[in-house]
Amino acid sequence: MFSFRGFHVHFYVVCFIFLFSASLLAQSGSISGKIVNADDQTPLSSVNISLLDKAMDASTNSEGVYELANVPAGVYTLQASSVGYKLIRLQVTVADSKVNLDIQLKPEPIGMNEVVISGYRETYSTGDNYSALRMNAPMMTLPLSTAQVTNKLLTDQNIINMNEALRNVSGVATEFGGPHPLVVNIRGFNASVFKDGFKIGGGGTSGGGDDLPVSSISVDRIEVLKGPSTILYGRGEPGGIINFISKQPQMESGYTVEAMTGSFQQYRLGGSATGPLLSESVLYRVDGSYEKSNSYRDEVKSNTYFVKPSFALNVSEETKVYLTGEISRSEFTPDRGVLMLPSVSADGIFSASFAPISSRSYFFGLPTDNTDQNQQRVVAEVEHIITPDWTVRLAANYEYVTQWSLYEVDYFYTYKGTMPAGIPAGTFPPNWSIRLHSDLNSNRTDYGTRFESSLRLSHQLFGTRMAHGILVAADMLQIKTDLLMDYNPNQLLDVSTGTRMNVSLPMFVHEENFSKSKDYGISFQDLITIDERWHLLLGGRYENNSIDVTQLAAYTTTPKSTKNESSGFVPRLGVLYQFYDNMSLYASYMGSYQTPGADYGLWDIPADLKPERAYQAETGVKLELLNKRALLSASVFMIDKYDVIASENNPAGVSPYKLYYNIGKEDAQGFDIDVVGEVTSNLRVSAAFNAQKMKFTNPKKIIVDGKQRYGTPTYSGNVWAVYEFNNGLFNGLGIGGGASTRSEVFVNDANEAKVPAYTTFDAVTYYEFAKLRFQLNFYNITNELSYNVGNGGGGNPTAFLLLMPSAPFRTTLSVRYQI
Repeated sequence: MFSFRGFHVHFYVVCFIFLFSASLLAQSGSISGKIVNADDQTPLSSVNISLLDKAMDASTNSEGVYELANVPAGVYTLQASSVGYKLIRLQVTVADSKVNLDIQLKPEPIGMNEVVISGYRETYSTGDNYSALRMNAPMMTLPLSTAQVTNKLLTDQNIINMNEALRNVSGVATEFGGPHPLVVNIRGFNASVFKDGFKIGGGGTSGGGDDLPVSSISVDRIEVLKGPSTILYGRGEPGGIINFISKQPQMESGYTVEAMTGSFQQYRLGGSATGPLLSESVLYRVDGSYEKSNSYRDEVKSNTYFVKPSFALNVSEETKVYLTGEISRSEFTPDRGVLMLPSVSADGIFSASFAPISSRSYFFGLPTDNTDQNQQRVVAEVEHIITPDWTVRLAANYEYVTQWSLYEVDYFYTYKGTMPAGIPAGTFPPNWSIRLHSDLNSNRTDYGTRFESSLRLSHQLFGTRMAHGILVAADMLQIKTDLLMDYNPNQLLDVSTGTRMNVSLPMFVHEENFSKSKDYGISFQDLITIDERWHLLLGGRYENNSIDVTQLAAYTTTPKSTKNESSGFVPRLGVLYQFYDNMSLYASYMGSYQTPGADYGLWDIPADLKPERAYQAETGVKLELLNKRALLSASVFMIDKYDVIASENNPAGVSPYKLYYNIGKEDAQGFDIDVVGEVTSNLRVSAAFNAQKMKFTNPKKIIVDGKQRYGTPTYSGNVWAVYEFNNGLFNGLGIGGGASTRSEVFVNDANEAKVPAYTTFDAVTYYEFAKLRFQLNFYNITNELSYNVGNGGGGNPTAFLLLMPSAPFRTTLSVRYQI
């Protein structure tokens, strides 16, 4: 049973009632008809019908029949689209009567990275999710929990830091990374982050502590697949994956220029261009941006540029080649947030409280702290159509990231006079922070390849029509990470007064870490459709993983090498029944497999460290509401994770400085609900809510037995709505806003302290006319102070707990010109 604060519960009840009790506007005509296969005249279900000149759409039922009701009188362009069929557009005139329009769609070979949008207009839902199967399929037919953040939602919220976009999806939370990459959690477990199907991030070499290493200028949408995803994406935790889908070259020429300014001296310039290059057989796209910003945090600043060219080559009618490159460079201040100081009462009870000098703006580092990061990425894909129902695809990804960092690290808290191992008692004042001067040079190289074969079959079995969507895939991922580090304590910090004292007492001199991991996998899945209503998903994956780590520890001259290797099989099973065209009920059972890789940043990995295995059971319902303009997805899940991998600093203070071991089992149970789409043609909405409980059971580390995982809320949610005037005096004006809420969370796995719940409010207004859009966004209107936690400590009064305070009230003003 979950205990929510009354305010938050009432807040969400009021929001949902308001959003979905609006009545539809009266209209004056309708368009209806039947859509069939042009070859055999069989009815086609789930065909997307939309009016390009009006924010209205529908889809066909099992008999191929569709209807667009309450259409104003006028001349429109009607578009019909479906996976595996050639898109068609027709002109139709609507008067104060019913128009009958029957359509025949011609079958067309299916490209595996082809995305069919539900309707020409941009809304908060596209109706498809490519990441779920690595084949296009309507979400109503998938026995999986999926979600999207579309480009329209990114635009309305003016998303710059991509982690802020993820609050629109239920069950997704972020964990503060300090000077290292932000960590995304889904259903309480770390999520793997992908871009166009290839893994990004990880280690200590990608992104700052408050954002993901993805530029919003090139993102078309974000697809979230909840639950174990090992079958298609390799090793990973059972929460799910985040896949950023890039904008693609287009046949029609288009150009966009945008500029933004905001609080804390934030500036951004960006633009894009796309269209045919020399001939229609070669398409191009270029996205780029430059951003410079200070921060609400003292001394913190950033400076970033990004360029991404991409090309699509039509070698023949059957063969296409896609080439993409990315170059980005960032200079930013690594920020470790604020400190909580552990303490022990006389009866041995641990607790923690903020350091007296902590505040929303106080920066614990030095003005000279700096990180310089360079990232290059190349992706090549070849797609060949063997037959209209059989497509093969080969893709390769190469990514190289270098990073140099210089910053101060609060290493040790001299709680009641305690000293680090090897330091005589009384060397440092009690209750001060010993600070390390850290000089880090690192580079990471990722190389991945993937082969996929997609096949669609149809046949009769005992008089029942059956269709198969079969995917066979093989992939390889190699990650190589090199870290060179120099540490030296050069300062003490009085956490009560902010007084600083320079010292010189070497504890660590020089360390090196070289790690290399290889992952190989083979996958098979089949989405079987039986008699139009039943959809079965069957699949599995076999994977082999290995990692080699060579470490040169401090005060040693001989490197030490360790190795770990494992393999395993994971299943994917699901069944969905489509009661009606707009209602589906499903259940699924899936497994995940996680073993350490070079993106872990591991030290002295034990050879007997077991891989983490997890299994999820889930059941859910999907409803298309309001004439299929809105989609509601709700699910109940239960996840059991075994042989959880944990780490801690070696209390002896000698090599290995990090200890890794399997601590036991982790359980999570809860439910999600997401609602996206349009209430009316003027009002678009996005709402999400998650409630869950999560704990460690049967652990070898007794201090976490029965405890909740740090940073995991018992409930969280987000609601957002925008009303746009599309006629009259205010035509082109949009007004909207929303709120985000989260329960209190623990700051570490030992549950020694927690930070309070919060609710924040944002708003937007924009005016769009001709090819211009002016937009003003407001964030955290009530100036709420909340904290994003980062794990640390755990029954150790000399170890700090790290948290990042939220930004105060801020605004952005942006303008976009699009041709």
